[in-house]
Amino acid sequence: MQHEDSVFLRHILDMAAKILGKIRGRSRTDLDSDEDFRDALAHRVQVIGEAAAHLSPFFRDFARYRIRPKAHGPWC
Repeated sequence: MQHEDSVFLRHILDMAAKILGKIRGRSRTDLDSDEDFRDALAHRVQVIGEAAAHLSPFFRDFARYRIRPKAHGPWC
């Protein structure tokens, strides 16, 4: 793994942890009714997307075949 990959992975993991902390104890109703909550989640997902776009092609190819995402959250 390239050094830069580890930096971008750290950003992804940090944002994912912040998202999990933000949604803990919240409901779909909260998501639907609280614009600030939606904006905060959208921003953090955007940061994850931007960091993922900077991962090396080698790492992206490796992750594509090794990681199977699982959906979590009361709105899934």
